[in-house]
Amino acid sequence: MLNKIIELGFSSTEAKELIKVSKNIESDPKITLTYFIKDKNKQGGKIVTEIISIKKIDLITEELISTDKRKISLKNIIDIE
Repeated sequence: MLNKIIELGFSSTEAKELIKVSKNIESDPKITLTYFIKDKNKQGGKIVTEIISIKKIDLITEELISTDKRKISLKNIIDIE
């Protein structure tokens, strides 16, 4: 799992944080996430930072799924705290 996350461009520290969160899914882990949201109507988008409760990290679809059912591409994540 660590190698797959690092292959996606995450630093070792960020990859370890994602793994730690994924192992504690039942305890409703919250992380501060900075990520890019593509604009649906035009080229570009915006960068958002927010606290998110994680439901699942899916390495097959390369998505982080929040408890409110949002899907965030792991490739769009800029920072994890």
